[in-house]
Amino acid sequence: RLEVSLGGPAAIDAARERIERVLGTGIAERSEFVNRRDKEELCRLSPYFDQLRSWQSDEQLILKVLARIARERDLHPRSYIYGPFFFYQVGAGMAVARLLGRIPGSASAIDCMRDPEMLAPVYLSGRATMALFGVAAVAVTFWAGLRLGGTGVAAVAAFLLACLPLECLAAHFIRPDAPSVFWSAVALLAALPIAHRGEWRDYLLAGIPVGLAAGSKYPGALAGAYVAAFHFLRRWDGRREQGWLCRGDLRAVASGAIAVATFVVVDPACVLDAPTFWSDFGWIAGELRKTSLLDGLWDGIVCYGHDAFLYTMGPAATLA
Repeated sequence: RLEVSLGGPAAIDAARERIERVLGTGIAERSEFVNRRDKEELCRLSPYFDQLRSWQSDEQLILKVLARIARERDLHPRSYIYGPFFFYQVGAGMAVARLLGRIPGSASAIDCMRDPEMLAPVYLSGRATMALFGVAAVAVTFWAGLRLGGTGVAAVAAFLLACLPLECLAAHFIRPDAPSVFWSAVALLAALPIAHRGEWRDYLLAGIPVGLAAGSKYPGALAGAYVAAFHFLRRWDGRREQGWLCRGDLRAVASGAIAVATFVVVDPACVLDAPTFWSDFGWIAGELRKTSLLDGLWDGIVCYGHDAFLYTMGPAATLA
């Protein structure tokens, strides 16, 4: 693409001043949120920026955020389409690759544009991190299957999760889906004792991975359904003796509080950088409301709902 679309490194050298001027303004850091007049110059230069893109365009957004974190030594991602905890997990994998000498020393954006192969180890280290999360999710699902139904259930569930195209594809790219699936599977495993034992520690331990799942990808909060479901199953037989509400229900409330506290700890930007965080979060919600009500409902059911539900509930679905 560098040779065919741009005319080789010489064309980038010719546009270097314009590219550096745009990068210097900072609008490229949050290009998804800038207004139309600023986007005009970005569009003119998009061939230079876009030639670094992979088949999954979100990867460039994620790498851009990580590059700023590393460059400025600032733990606030300043972009909250995805939870900060997700960026920390990818960054940890890349830091290990850097220590092992797989990622070369620092290079400017212009250098990477002139020689895209310089960026290949960065992409691959991030993708390897996601692949590890995908494999770990399969292992945790197998463990949960052993607890629920023995080796047969465990083997079939793990096999299905490993082969589902949606799950498999997610673990091939730098995306928050694989970590969200992993932490959701951990939440399922941690919630199992609630159904038959239901001690305080069971609820508190189950709340932690729910917060981590939501911190990886916001729909991961759906993993809290595991705690609610197993609590309901345990309470159902004794509802006549204890009533519809009892002191034991406070444990489920405490589990939710632990999940929220965990989210805040691993995503501190929701407090420390609250205006930007809630603005970006509102932007995501706004994207779902751009069309008519019926169009929005249809899109939510067949697209976003499909994505949010299957990634979060995939481990439980394979076990079922």
